[in-house]
Amino acid sequence: MNHFIQVASFVFLATLNQFNVSAQSPIAGFTTIPSSTNGNLIICVGEPVGFVDLSQDTGPLVSYDWQFGLGASPGFSSDTGPIIVTYGMPVGNVLATLTVDNNNGFPPSVFTLNIEVLASPTSDLLLLQTDEAYASEMVGSVPTFRRCNSDESQLFSFLSNHPNTVQQNFDWGDGSPDSSQDDLIDSSIDHVYPIGEFWLEHTVTLSNGCSILRTYRVFNGSAPIVTVSGSGQNTCTPSDYQLEVLANNVPIDYIVSYSDITLIESFSTSNDTTLTHTFVENSCGEEYIISPILPPLQNAYSATLVASNLCSANGIPTVVTIGPITVSSAPDPEISMEPFNPVCISDVVTLISTGEPGQNVTIDGCNDSTLVYWSIEESTGYVLESGTIGASNGASGEDYSFGEWTPGSESIELGFDAPGLYHAWLHTGNACGEDSVQQVIAVIPFGTVTPSSVETTICSGDTVNPITWNSSQPGYLITWLANPDAGLNGVIPFAGIGLGPLESPDDWILVNEGDEPLYVEIEAGVSCMANPASLWTIEVLPVAVISIGDIDLPICSNEPFEVEIEGNVEGMGFGWVPTPPLFVTGASAGVGSPLNDELVNTSTEIQTVTYTVFTPDMQCPALPVTVEIDVLPLVVIPPLPDVSICSNEEVSIDDYDSGIDGVQWSWENSNVDVGLPETGNGYVPDWLASLNDTGEAIESTIVVSAQLADCPAVDMTFNVTLNPMPEATLSVSPNSGLDCLDLTASIDASTGAENPDFQWTGPGVVSQSGSSVLVNESGGYTLILIDGITGCSAEFEVEVLPPTPINILATGAEPPNCNGGNDGWIEVLTDAGNEAVYTWSLPGVDDAYVDGLSAGTYSVLVTNASNCADSATVILTDFPVLTVDLVEMTPSECGESNGSLVVSGGGGQGGYGFSWTLFQNNSTLDGVDEGNYDVEVTDAGGCTVQGTFPVDCYPLTPIIVNQLITPNDDGFNDVWIIENLFMYPDNKVQIFNRWGTEVFEADPYENDWTGFWDRAIGSNKLLPAGTYYYLIDTRKKSQKPYRGFIELQHEER
Repeated sequence: MNHFIQVASFVFLATLNQFNVSAQSPIAGFTTIPSSTNGNLIICVGEPVGFVDLSQDTGPLVSYDWQFGLGASPGFSSDTGPIIVTYGMPVGNVLATLTVDNNNGFPPSVFTLNIEVLASPTSDLLLLQTDEAYASEMVGSVPTFRRCNSDESQLFSFLSNHPNTVQQNFDWGDGSPDSSQDDLIDSSIDHVYPIGEFWLEHTVTLSNGCSILRTYRVFNGSAPIVTVSGSGQNTCTPSDYQLEVLANNVPIDYIVSYSDITLIESFSTSNDTTLTHTFVENSCGEEYIISPILPPLQNAYSATLVASNLCSANGIPTVVTIGPITVSSAPDPEISMEPFNPVCISDVVTLISTGEPGQNVTIDGCNDSTLVYWSIEESTGYVLESGTIGASNGASGEDYSFGEWTPGSESIELGFDAPGLYHAWLHTGNACGEDSVQQVIAVIPFGTVTPSSVETTICSGDTVNPITWNSSQPGYLITWLANPDAGLNGVIPFAGIGLGPLESPDDWILVNEGDEPLYVEIEAGVSCMANPASLWTIEVLPVAVISIGDIDLPICSNEPFEVEIEGNVEGMGFGWVPTPPLFVTGASAGVGSPLNDELVNTSTEIQTVTYTVFTPDMQCPALPVTVEIDVLPLVVIPPLPDVSICSNEEVSIDDYDSGIDGVQWSWENSNVDVGLPETGNGYVPDWLASLNDTGEAIESTIVVSAQLADCPAVDMTFNVTLNPMPEATLSVSPNSGLDCLDLTASIDASTGAENPDFQWTGPGVVSQSGSSVLVNESGGYTLILIDGITGCSAEFEVEVLPPTPINILATGAEPPNCNGGNDGWIEVLTDAGNEAVYTWSLPGVDDAYVDGLSAGTYSVLVTNASNCADSATVILTDFPVLTVDLVEMTPSECGESNGSLVVSGGGGQGGYGFSWTLFQNNSTLDGVDEGNYDVEVTDAGGCTVQGTFPVDCYPLTPIIVNQLITPNDDGFNDVWIIENLFMYPDNKVQIFNRWGTEVFEADPYENDWTGFWDRAIGSNKLLPAGTYYYLIDTRKKSQKPYRGFIELQHEER
């Protein structure tokens, strides 16, 4: 860690030295634009301030922290600057701070400037005229005032947002003198604008010196009225086309476009104007769209003019389309020559007219009617092989006449009988004019080329010696071209040219990247060869490469191995010679492929045998390759003796380590009953022999394996015999413990061991006779039994128990389930298990469980084999008699089934369940009418009792409906009262007028209607006098809704 810190410090100091900066603090400083005075800067809100860094002694890791204070935008920055800042609100004083830190461990430097931000004014002019001919709007970000439908000067009245006590200036923008706050009446001012568009500049200056200038747009005029005419309809390219635009002398914004280009021209003017556009392409294939409902005119251009200003109706511009404009084009001649220059004297040259034909636009469409004729400047040396020359017949140049030509063919073929330069012309013409183009033909004589060598053979990577090419025609350029096989590199340059005799190519180093011989053929010739091109062939033999196949290393001793040897060149032969180290035998030399041997390494470490592989008898031999074969040591395991053991004996096997590192030892055990696992890795471990209580010897075979890497394992086998442990069976009588009467017990041992020896120990041994012993105390006794043949011994333990008392641990009982029944039972639990003997007060019963009992008192006596006894008495008591009783009866309204019964159960075991004949299953039966109802009660024990209970009913009380309501506040019939309605709390009342329209609804009705519309379904107004229909639903299923009429009067009759 310390070393790293020292290195980092060194790099840092070196960086400082590199920049010639001493390790010190910087000196912060900046200036402002506008500049400050005596450390103070006074600005206005919104005025931009430029902060320019003037800090000194800054280092390469310097950082800047600008803090511009309250109201600044931006409020802070980490840039070097300059930084432009504006303040958005007036503040008394604010500090702008620059902190500069070189980040070199030295303190930073701070520079501050006090800034006072003064309030700035605003400009907000309003147009006072409210006439619909005047309007104010924002056009983009510019406030705009306009007066439309005007053809003369107009008065504009403005309201300033400042009174005439604030300094103001009005630059009207129409050439008239400026106005000031002195011209304001209160805050308003008038100005007369002529026809046109003007820019009004309003400047406001406060007493603190802060000012603002805002620009307004003023328009006085009318919507555009334009007339457009074109200069002509049929022209040839290139054609200047003129548009005459006549307008109504108001400011107009124009957009002009032509259908032959995507460029759109825009301008503004109040005057008439002439526009010029040049068509450079014919109009074939274009469309002039007259109207969306009419088919377009074909092969015609058009021009579109869009005129608009601030008074365009609904903002919709005036659009004028001019057309059709048809434009034809003259032909553009071009000659294609085959073959191209130079040509041999025997070649036939084809000249083809390949230029663009002209296009003539007529009412019938476009046609390319173009005439051609040919002319040759030379009069001899050539022959017209095919085609027609044609002629102008004097109708060319100033006398050009399209119809006077004798047309020639589109192509001609010329043959030549003398070398030289020939000049052929192609003339083309149509209704738009004529044009011509020249083709020069160079005709040369035959020649031959002879090389100084025709075949060369080299090895890949060798340098090629150049040969000499000679031409039969002096001064001819000899051209040569190399055609190498794919995979042959170094043919650079691959072509050349020069005057003969020519020595070429020079300094080729050819590399054959393939596995077979590759060739490069160099063809050389002159422009016109009297015979086939001369040929020089270079054969490049491939680089022979020996490839060694893969082999898994290291190899095992005594294991044959093979290594495939391959070559990239067909017919390669191989040989190899070994270099074996000490301790390795079996290495031998050989030829062919594969390389094969069988090696033995008698050391304890890996040994390496090196074989050198080479290619004998090759013209271009391969480089020798070495093959290293790593040979593992030969593993040998010494013989291991057989082992005889007893149960629980510690077993160790003799050491059998081979002394070779990396050997993987393992073993297999044929019988895990000897105490050793079935398999394991490593050496056979020490182990504890198993307990052999089978009575017979347990035999096992153990195979020890040693494996080095992936070599075949080496095995060694030995046998293990686990002798049987002597067995014995011990028994204690009586009943595994002392007798309750004389407090003695006898222990007896039985065994199948030969010549056994018995050794007894314990707390109360009275006498011993061979395999038996008499004891008079409880406790643990030990027998050591020794087999007289194998010497193996076994230890046995037996517990002599004290006299075993018998105890009734618990009694379980259930009385009869129902009162007076005989399904009760009693069960006795003792600590004697199945050895207990039961004697009951009931005759013939000898089990721990007794059932079928009625209520009463029962006793039982239990005894065991040690003659110990215990007894118990159990009393079974009946449950109380099960009853059902009526708790409450609620009578029903007759016919409404809303009566109920409530009952309760008593006696029995509690946990009552109820079942009514009407399929209700609780203590309450509801929703019933007058009648008798049966119920069955069941307690937790399943006992039942039945009962029958009556339900009474009483008749419904009818309602009495008042047929008159007079809501006149005289205290009589002001409210519509329905008597006895309180007895029907779920009622619903509706009132309808004579047309069936619902005018009132209440759910429920509470005798509170005073003749007004129901606010929820109408207006809160008093209904007109008249007869209304009512519907009263008591929502009783045995009653039909009450229906009738009610008279509503505003005055009492």
